[in-house]
Amino acid sequence: MNQRIVAVIAVRMDSVRLPGKTLFNIHGKPLLEHLLDRVKSTYYIDDIIVATSHETVDNPIEVFCNKYGVSCYRGSKEHVLERIKEALAQSKATIGVNIYGDGPLICPEIIDYMILTFLMQDFDFVSNTLETTFPPGMEVEVFKFETLEKSYQLVSSSEELEHATLFIRKHPDIFKIYNSRANGKYYLPNHHLEVDEIKDTLLIEKIIEYQLITQDLSFNGIYNFFQKNPEASSLNQSVFRKWKQFREKQC
Repeated sequence: MNQRIVAVIAVRMDSVRLPGKTLFNIHGKPLLEHLLDRVKSTYYIDDIIVATSHETVDNPIEVFCNKYGVSCYRGSKEHVLERIKEALAQSKATIGVNIYGDGPLICPEIIDYMILTFLMQDFDFVSNTLETTFPPGMEVEVFKFETLEKSYQLVSSSEELEHATLFIRKHPDIFKIYNSRANGKYYLPNHHLEVDEIKDTLLIEKIIEYQLITQDLSFNGIYNFFQKNPEASSLNQSVFRKWKQFREKQC
């Protein structure tokens, strides 16, 4: 059977800590556009779908997607697992690639590496999210669509519905799971490249400016930026990261 690999990006506008962050303008582009530009340049992904909610506040996301030329699925606000499952079903995906919507600097080579790892092994779920070794903001999760469907049928809490792949990550007794660890220059677990608060945008803006000057959107561009600006990682070190509670529970 031919595989259809679809990247899904779940986003909303009503972030409590940074309202409207999905379309927050950085160097002339919305955060989501920076992310999509990078996902589009991957080798293995056949299609991309943005998954947002039915809420009126998220209308600008659909407007942006139509203008950009990417599919947009609208579903449940709180039940993110259901939303991404239905988005991938609409896209006729056999393999899903979950890209976190708050990581505008996601590197295509990391996405492709994770997909290739999945394709070459017999796993249900491959990710770099079970343990933080890559810089936060570089999260990629690759899974069989049937694995996501099975997790949806088995979830037993609102927390598991809200955090799309949490049930899978919590159950290596049910699913064949593999966590990819970063090595060498990729091992930067304390360099936060995600956007949760306004402090994060200060760092992201500096990195994008450096990448535009050097014309290097790869991870090398990010690594070289920190080599030249080692103090920059302190710009957002004080930001609280909600995701840490879930990784601590699993490890």
